[in-house]
Order: sequence, then C-alpha cells, then structure tokens
Amino acid sequence: MSYQTLYEQSNQLAHYLQSKGVQKGDIIAVLMSRSPKVIITFIAIMKAGACYLPIDPSHPKSRQEHLIADSNTTFLIQESTNTDRPMISTLSYADPQKSSFPTTPINHHTSPQDRLYILYTSGSTGTPKRIAIQHQQAQNLSIGFNRVLSATEQSPILAISNYCFDISYTELIHPLTLGNTIVMANDQEKNHPQKIQRLIQNHHIKCLQITPSQAQQSLSIFNKNTSPSLQHVFLTAEPLCPNLAKTLANALPHCHLYNAYGLTETCIWSSISKISPKHPISIGTPMANTRLYCLDEQLNPRPFHCIGDIWISGIGVSKETSTGDIVPDPFYPKYMMYRSGDKGYWGMDHRLYFSGRNDQQLTHFGHRINAIEIKNNLTKHPNIESCDIVIHHITQALTAFFIPSQAPSPNQSELNTFLSERLPYYMIPSQYIEMSALPVTPHQKRDLKALETYPIDPTHLSFTTQSNLSTQLTQLFEKHLSIPITDTQASFFDLGCHSIMLTQIHQDIQSQWKIEFPLLHLFEAPNIDLLSNLLQPLIPKKDPGSKAPIIQYESL
Repeated sequence: MSYQTLYEQSNQLAHYLQSKGVQKGDIIAVLMSRSPKVIITFIAIMKAGACYLPIDPSHPKSRQEHLIADSNTTFLIQESTNTDRPMISTLSYADPQKSSFPTTPINHHTSPQDRLYILYTSGSTGTPKRIAIQHQQAQNLSIGFNRVLSATEQSPILAISNYCFDISYTELIHPLTLGNTIVMANDQEKNHPQKIQRLIQNHHIKCLQITPSQAQQSLSIFNKNTSPSLQHVFLTAEPLCPNLAKTLANALPHCHLYNAYGLTETCIWSSISKISPKHPISIGTPMANTRLYCLDEQLNPRPFHCIGDIWISGIGVSKETSTGDIVPDPFYPKYMMYRSGDKGYWGMDHRLYFSGRNDQQLTHFGHRINAIEIKNNLTKHPNIESCDIVIHHITQALTAFFIPSQAPSPNQSELNTFLSERLPYYMIPSQYIEMSALPVTPHQKRDLKALETYPIDPTHLSFTTQSNLSTQLTQLFEKHLSIPITDTQASFFDLGCHSIMLTQIHQDIQSQWKIEFPLLHLFEAPNIDLLSNLLQPLIPKKDPGSKAPIIQYESL
C-alpha cells in the first residue's frame, strides 16, 4: 500500500464516519483482525477528530463489552456488517456506502490537548485500568524517538506488536510521520521466529522493536549472517536480563541495541539506554521533555545507589487515567508526575537502574498484568476462599496459590474455564497450588517472596498439574514432534514445529475436540499452557468425572 492509497482511503473512511454521526472527541472502538486496514482506520478516526480504542478480538466478549461501556464509547467499527452488540452503534469497514464518499481531505481541527487513543491495562483495583493519551503526548514521543534514532525516509520498520499494545504506536503510526516503510507482520508471522527472520531478510528491515521474552524465543534469527540489514533493535515492555542483553550484543555486533523504558501511562517510552556488553543494563536517561525521579515515601530524592520509587514527570504523562498515582510534580510544577510502581536507583554515571516492582504488577509474556485483577476474578469462584498470584522463580510460570473454601477442591481445567470467561488468555495461571494456609511475614502481611521461591518439583508439575486438555495437547504435539515435552511453556518453534506441521496439528485438534478455531491461535499462543488456556472455552463442557489433580501442600 502506497502513501497515496493510505491518504485517500483514510480520507474516504473519515468522511464515512462523519456521515454516520461521528463528532470531534467521540471514542471509536476498533475491533478488527490484524491487517493494514487497522492503520487506515486509526488514521481515519484521527482525521475525523475522534479518539480510537483498540480492542483485541481474542479477548472474552465480556471483557470487550466492559471496555466499551467503561470508556463511554460512541461507535464500534469492525470488518463485517453483522453485529450482535445492541449496546453500541456498530459501523462496518466493509459497508458498500463507504466507496461513495470523496477521497479529498476532511475539514477538521485537532488541538494538542485532544485525545488520540485510549488503552486499558491490568488494574490494581481488579478491573482494567483506562488510560487516555493526547496528541501532544504522542508528538513528544516522536520528538524523543527522533533524537535517539535519526530515521530517514524509506527505512523499513518491522511491526510485530499486537495493535492493542501501546508500543504498537511506534510501529504503526510514528513511522508514517517520517515517510518510513512499515512491514506489518500478519498473525501467522508475528510470533514465528523463522517467518520474522524471512521478513527481515526479504524487506531489508533496519529497525525492530521486540520484547525480551520474544527475543529470547527468537535467538536463532539474531546474528549478522541471518539479519545483516538490522541496524537498530529496541527491547521494551519488560525488564531486560543481563544474560540476554549480552547474548544479543555478541550476536549482533553490527547493530545498535537499546533498552527502552516506560509505561502506557507515560506514552510508551520515557527513557532509553544504549546496550553495551561492557556495561551494566540501565534504564538510561530521560527522553525529550521528561524527568525521572527516584524518591522516598515523602517524595524526597534518594541519594546515589539508594533504592527508591521511580516517578516519571513531563509532557508524556497522561492527564486521564483511572488511577490515583498521578500528582503534581513538586520539583517542576508545570507538569504532573506518575508513580511507576517500579523500584530503582541512580548510579554515579547518572543513569537510572531498575531493581524490581513494589506492587503486585507482574510481567508475563511481554504483558504487564496486575495480580490483584487475577485474584479478584479467581476468588469469585465458589470453591476458592483466598489466593495469591506470583511468577514462580523455578518454573517461571504464572502460578496461583489458593485455599479452597469447601470440598471437593476445583481442578485446573475447571479454574481455567472459569477464568477464561473473564480474563485474556495470558492472564490465566499455568499452575494452581492448593494450600491449607497462605504464608505471611512477621508483620502478618502476605509473604509473596515465600511463594515465589516455594519448593516445587518442575518435572512433577509439568505433568500432575496439567488439565486434561493440556495433557492431551502435550501428547498430540509429542506425536507430531517425535520427542517428549517436559516444559509446557516451551515455544512450539523452539521444539521444532514449522508452519506445515502446525497446520496438521491444527486439523488434528479440530477433529479430536470437534471444534473450529483459526490457525492463527497456534501463533498467538505458541506453547502448551497458553494454547490450553485459549482453547479451553471452546471445548464443550462435560461431566467432570475423574478430575485432573491439583498439587496440594500444607501451609508454610
């Protein structure tokens, strides 16, 4: 698609939206499959003076409807002409009427303070947290990005992020301001290392943004022989471990590597650090019109090498969030500042170093999720009295430790099905550990550290805590791969799957369980645990019969 085509089709769609009653400031939900149509739609909504709210088609319908209702969305735009959502005015990208509208520019005026987009992240209150970003904040991000990377016209950028993630803005929208070429990986390509490598080679990709988790799963594509065109790789959205940084730096000596830090509430990136194998990994220094603070509980600056709370101030801080973590900046009253929830310290090199989280927000498969949201939904189950959610240090799995309220205890399949109706698949635990009591600290607070390091035999867990579905999927993949699978979080591609094999597995799953689902689910959920969570709601419910066991432990 050329820039002229994008220009004309977005103008035409903007005229169509206005004809349907879209006005300046309206919120338009976008529920579409991944394709260039998404970019056209985002641009058209901006041209109409409205604000876009991307919604993931793979999320439970109840969650989609909550986002629409909570955001006061005016219209929903989707690809088909069919709708089963009477709660909202629905528009179709495929509406034949659209072609009758002009491709000339639309008459509108947008101010820097107008909302550009709204996103939802996992919230500490147990419900998704709403964040609105204004045009001025996105413009400031572009200024900061351009200072780091002097991009030139026609520099190809590969887009592999979910368009509902904040970081997708730097792949789908920002490059258009520079005349860059955007290579948008489709659903089958964006999670497949070999296909990503092929895109890099075929399109001579120079710039790539990727999460550390995905980079770890795609190490085979990162070397100067297979990816000679790569010049800039940005690692973002979750903490970067030193070993991975060193591996990438050694594999790509010709390439500039960056550790980009920020949050959805601060318009994606707030600081950036160039990675060198000779230096420790830091968050770096602030980007344009941004200030970073390391403060104590009284908002006093912490000395060098003393850990404190990381606060972010500047133009990039959202003025509209459903959170109480934004306060006036006491050091620079012109701006607001946001409490990131991260801990860190200033080094003598005047760089900021990350040292962990200070709340129950976790990073899992590149997603920032709040444990409280999972807890609040899990404790709605009639047989769950109490629970805690952690990333277990041994298995690296999202793990739920729980106390049952009555006998019999729920099994993993039952709990997965229950949560899959309320949460996205990446927020569903891979392990459930039944306890007689949850551990507490000497101050009688929940001891999450004890749970994170609780002694669990990962070999034992990989089999006995699996649901029936997960166990059967494991057996199916073992049959095709001709190898035993002991790690249900191992990537299908690391295990040796290729696209033809996945097509065969897809057919076998549909045949065995008498269900239908898109092939892309195998790419969106590229391991046994995630695929089991994603497919569980599609499997017809039967009499539980003999339940898959959950590991039981006494209290600590």
